[in-house]
Amino acid sequence: MIETVPLDVPTGFFLGALLPLFAIRRIRATQPAPAGGVVPLATLGVAWFALTVQVALARYPDWMWSYLLDSAEVPPAFALVFFAAVTGAGAAGAIISQAFIARGQSLGAALAALFGFLMYAATFALTWDQYFHVGSYFQYHHGLSIELARHAGLRSLMSVLGAAEAVGLLGLAAYLAVADRAWKVRTP
Repeated sequence: MIETVPLDVPTGFFLGALLPLFAIRRIRATQPAPAGGVVPLATLGVAWFALTVQVALARYPDWMWSYLLDSAEVPPAFALVFFAAVTGAGAAGAIISQAFIARGQSLGAALAALFGFLMYAATFALTWDQYFHVGSYFQYHHGLSIELARHAGLRSLMSVLGAAEAVGLLGLAAYLAVADRAWKVRTP
């Protein structure tokens, strides 16, 4: 996954809105309460993502902030706020998506996921240069940071975190999709 503080909140929303799409039959059959149904599982999946990016935040804080501010000025407790924001965005995405599906409006759920993805893409476009340079706040703003392609430490960390995120999130999506096949859709 591509992760930085500005990117992770829209990523959380996108993932939260996407996961209920793997459980359409279940949602339509059970008509869950807003925070019920697959919302807790989707939120747990996004919390897993939010937990993995905490490692990058601890190891490369200025890069994670996209050099928008000096991480030395951010209190360590921000990590909890960041975790809650990403997880909360995922829960919001899941609630919205599930509500659309429960009303028989799967297109609305897909559009909610697309909205999250487009917000991610827009943020990525705005932070493109910062993403591909690694260093401290000072190094980036003085042209001394190195290209991501030449930074073995961050590239290795991204590979490990990406694999961990993929296992958790793809496993959850697969579980939802397989379990969904057992549900029969209630007809009005």
